[in-house]
Amino acid sequence: LVATGLRERISLPSKSGDDNGGAFQRAIVEAFGRASEAGLANPIVVGALPFDPAEPSSLYVPDSAEWEERGSAPAPGTPLEVPLLGRASTPDESGFKRAGEHAILNFRFGEVEKAVLSVIQELSFAGDVDPGTIMANLRAQNRDGYQFQVPLPDGGSLVGISPELLVRRDGATLVTNPLAGSARRADDAEADRGIA
Repeated sequence: LVATGLRERISLPSKSGDDNGGAFQRAIVEAFGRASEAGLANPIVVGALPFDPAEPSSLYVPDSAEWEERGSAPAPGTPLEVPLLGRASTPDESGFKRAGEHAILNFRFGEVEKAVLSVIQELSFAGDVDPGTIMANLRAQNRDGYQFQVPLPDGGSLVGISPELLVRRDGATLVTNPLAGSARRADDAEADRGIA
């Protein structure tokens, strides 16, 4: 789905979003009404919802949207032409290893059933990084993933391919928040393949 233009932004938190009479649902219905009155035949809402439903959403009604077929092969990636100034990882390597050891101990004592370890990596560049170039590079790496590029209210962009990579650009800074999913392994090889 390729959406262009930003007709109206909806930034309300999605908390209680399943309540048809609630503020979130009303805001969407009213935005659809204004878009229809302006001549948009079939308005839709696209964007991103934060993990915390109490935080503002980043949704919008685009001026137009259409479905496109994926090409047979994506274009090769394009190098970023903006020099990388610095990189910071949280936690650092030793902190990540300690977190892994801590998770293993908790598994042994049955205190946890699942642990998701991640590293937030913040990259700083000498200038603005084009989100379209990032999108093209991600598409070249993973053409079958759910690819998205969402303009954010602060002028940044949320760019990624779910479920593995989310990238947010803010001026000369990129912030990534990778996601992961897992399933318990089975003792039986055939069942294990089915779970995978």
